[in-house]
Amino acid sequence: MSMFHDEFDQAPGLRYLNHAAIAPWPRRASEAVARFARENVNLGASDYPAWLATERRLRERLARLLNAPSRGDIALVKNTSEALSLAPRFTFSRAKRATASLALRGQGAMAAWFR
Repeated sequence: MSMFHDEFDQAPGLRYLNHAAIAPWPRRASEAVARFARENVNLGASDYPAWLATERRLRERLARLLNAPSRGDIALVKNTSEALSLAPRFTFSRAKRATASLALRGQGAMAAWFR
């Protein structure tokens, strides 16, 4: 249980179990967002190329994880609703075509479409 406590150091008596809406962020997510905000305040968009490189690496890792043909097959969207609104645009017109999605509940969503 200490693994969860380290990531979700919540007030005594406060627990979220399988919550698909608003919930406390893991410690490492909170730290990453705070780090990004500090960089943005201090440097503005001067690190934009580094942001794009981070996004590229994320897409590459997700493509490997999901066995997608390429990072171009990975769509990053702001939330589950946006991902679901995109889904009808992709159909199973051929037997070898498949769709997979992974929702990051409450904090955003991503979807991968395989062609």
